[in-house]
Parts: sequence; structure tokens; C-alpha cells
Amino acid sequence: MLKLFETDLVFVEFDYESPLPRIIVDTDREALPRIPETDWNIAVDGSNVPSFPRAPRVAPLLQSWHAFHFDHEKPLTRHTRLLLARTVAENLCDSAAVIHWKNVRPSNGAEACLASFAEKLTTTPWAMNALDVDALHAAGLSDEEILAAITLIAHQNAISRMHHALAAQRE
Repeated sequence: MLKLFETDLVFVEFDYESPLPRIIVDTDREALPRIPETDWNIAVDGSNVPSFPRAPRVAPLLQSWHAFHFDHEKPLTRHTRLLLARTVAENLCDSAAVIHWKNVRPSNGAEACLASFAEKLTTTPWAMNALDVDALHAAGLSDEEILAAITLIAHQNAISRMHHALAAQRE
């Protein structure tokens, strides 16, 4: 059996045979450098759901998931949700989304901790471990709030990256 990684709370074992080489995760690897803000593509706007002209059914499906993440006050406030989305957008060079959410900043220690978590999960997900979740608990966040944050961060990552892909296709 191969142990992929081990922390105080997480232990993953691969107990199956595969012809593929085993993955080796370098948790110390740095994120790739972000391009200068002056080079960001202004056509990228992850503040909304992208449209797919060749797949018109996709946007409504994404819109309902988007609404699930942004149209609630619990377990995270709207401000906290926008802060997480802005943090992801900024780390993905999502120009228009950053402009759209330019005034959204952490308003307390818990939000600052969540923004740091969102940045790390976006830029170096391979380096995440139980200590990152422990920091959120120490900041006073519940498991429900942490789960809501993680799913929103994943959602915004997907939306911003889809906008990047669509903008690249147009070029």
C-alpha cells in the first residue's frame, strides 16, 4: 500500500493496483508566478456565469449552482462569499471580476483567514493540509461554514477558468 500523504487528521492510502506510475506530490512546490496585472485579459469576467453558444443548456445549469453559492446569507454572509470569490478571481488574473468586486475586503480576522485559505486552495491546492482547516476553526468558523467556503472557492475557480478558456478561444 502506498501512502500519498499523512497529517494529523487525513490519511489516504491507495490499495489498488494500477499500470500508471504512482503520483508523488511535492507539497513544498511553489505556485507558478502570476502575470503582471497590466497583462490580464479584460475580457475575462468570472463575476458571472459564462455562456456557451454551442452548448446553450450549460449556462442555466451553472446559473443554478452560482445562485446556490451567492444568493444566501447562511452559513456565510454575502460579503464573505464575495470576498472568497474576489480572492479566487484575483489569484486567477480574472480582470473584470476583480474590478466588479474591487471594494470587497476582509472586515475581520475570520474573513482574513478565509481569504488566505482561498488563496492557498486556488494557487497551491497540493499544499493544503489539516492545519489549514484548523486555522479556520481557530478563527471561529464552523464545519458548515468551512464546507460552504470550500465549495464556493471551487465554484469560483471553475467559473474564472471557464472564462479564461473562452477568452483564449476568441483570440
